[in-house]
Amino acid sequence: MAVRRAATSLLLALAAGTATATDFSLFPDDVPPSHYFGGTSARGDFPGGLAVPSLSSAAAAAAAAGPSDHPPLFTKATSWTTAGVLSVITAWAALGVQKDDYNPFKFTREKFFGRDTYAGGADKCSHFILSAALARELGWAYEEEGQPRDRALLLALGVTVVSGVIQEVGDAFTPYGYAWEDIVVDTLGGVAGAALSYYDLNDLIGLRFGFVRDGVTPNPCCKDSLGENYSQEIYSGDLKLSGLARRMHFRPGPARFLLVSATYSTRAYGTIPARPDRQRNVGVDVGLNLPEILSAVGVPETTWWGAVLYKALNLFRIPFTSFGVRYDMNHRKWHGPDTGQNFD
Repeated sequence: MAVRRAATSLLLALAAGTATATDFSLFPDDVPPSHYFGGTSARGDFPGGLAVPSLSSAAAAAAAAGPSDHPPLFTKATSWTTAGVLSVITAWAALGVQKDDYNPFKFTREKFFGRDTYAGGADKCSHFILSAALARELGWAYEEEGQPRDRALLLALGVTVVSGVIQEVGDAFTPYGYAWEDIVVDTLGGVAGAALSYYDLNDLIGLRFGFVRDGVTPNPCCKDSLGENYSQEIYSGDLKLSGLARRMHFRPGPARFLLVSATYSTRAYGTIPARPDRQRNVGVDVGLNLPEILSAVGVPETTWWGAVLYKALNLFRIPFTSFGVRYDMNHRKWHGPDTGQNFD
């Protein structure tokens, strides 16, 4: 129900467009909310700042056109993009059935972030961040194909949710089983990715995942269980100081190249029986905002290779570019400060 309410809220917000509240106003009547939160109003508030990318000519033309001039939802380009994404997801799900051995359809309860879940919740972070990335980039692709932003993001959100369902149907025919918890986080991730794009917040808030050294010494007490142990991955939600400075109208100096991240990672999960030294770590990092650095040195985002580079660095954490501390919730113990590469 919580997911349904969240998704419904986003759909209503996107459909309403310019709807305003009459009983309470958070902003003065003569200052629209976009002045504080919109990416376009924040552009150029300090020298050399990362400019918010402009729409392509096709997307700009669609945005300038009246409602009656909007292209149909499924143009040739949009149909091919949608079919391509769903085909790849279906093929990936089918490959999983072949790789993990066929089983009769079954449901399973994986739960979320509990200590006794099979991956400690790291798998849910993975679903969330990858779904957010799919919704964001698919929405961008639809805009490039001429769809207005609200329609592009609604379609991207729908395709993201359907992709998650397809993946779970594939898992249902493997020893993993169909987990409704994965559908929940897939949907929430899609909503987050679409909302960040709709409200021009991608230069302020980021969602990334990265790789760390496994570093977990094998324990003779236990054997590997089904699935990944996620000991080599870390997930983060980032606050980008450059984007904050644009909205708060202050000059951050060299701090514009930094971001502050809330992180989550697990270590030594995925064994039978459960290892006593397994960890669920929540942390805080200070790291480098690599896209902002690229912008400062003049790497163009308008070229295909520049766009790929920016998008990759907005999704992947590069090892050794962040430094911080982590709290192990299983053992109530702090680790660090360090780069998060060690298992201790």
